[in-house]
Amino acid sequence: MRAVVLANSPEAPHSNWLQSVEGDAFLVGVDGGTRFILEAGLVPDLVIGDLDSLSAETVLHLRKNSVVYSYPRDKNLTDLELALLYCVREKFESIEVYAWADERIDYMTSTLNFVSLLKAPIRLYGKRHHIEIITSGQGERPWSAKEVGRNLSIGSYSKRLSLNSSGLVWNLELKGVSGPYMSQSNRINDVGSLKVSEGSAFLIWDFDNMNEGGLKTAYEK
Repeated sequence: MRAVVLANSPEAPHSNWLQSVEGDAFLVGVDGGTRFILEAGLVPDLVIGDLDSLSAETVLHLRKNSVVYSYPRDKNLTDLELALLYCVREKFESIEVYAWADERIDYMTSTLNFVSLLKAPIRLYGKRHHIEIITSGQGERPWSAKEVGRNLSIGSYSKRLSLNSSGLVWNLELKGVSGPYMSQSNRINDVGSLKVSEGSAFLIWDFDNMNEGGLKTAYEK
């Protein structure tokens, strides 16, 4: 089963997020991000966080229809980090996060560092970009034919990173490189793949450069 997580960004999630809840998705509302789920006429399976962005009436309603995990406002982890830890522990086959980023650079970099350490198949979707986490335990990440021509950047926060790629304009072959690492503005030139053998890497995709097929091309193998 897939987990679809709606975080509490001030901006609404990408307009195609509802495509991802079709089928067997487990729907998670992160504090105020729950509003996106309710506004779509859906019921979250889980609501998690300190719940300070939801009214008491809304929380009462949610407790009747969803599992609600409430935490103190003062804590060591953010609400989104708590949600991600829950999803990792439940061993969902994939975790898709929407509305996770806003104008706060500290929050964005902290979240990206956190998900890079989880070693789980996580994708983070913003308004213009989405980020895909590739870990050493996932095997190869192939490029599909529809992804040829797309731009991407490849980075890592791992202390040691080993990976190799094929099909890129500038292919990478890294062995035990000390992080953080970033290869900016690369491009898929042909079908090929990326394989991470040590550490984890994140792929930053640009929605403006996507081929016909839209958001769903991100899931194709």
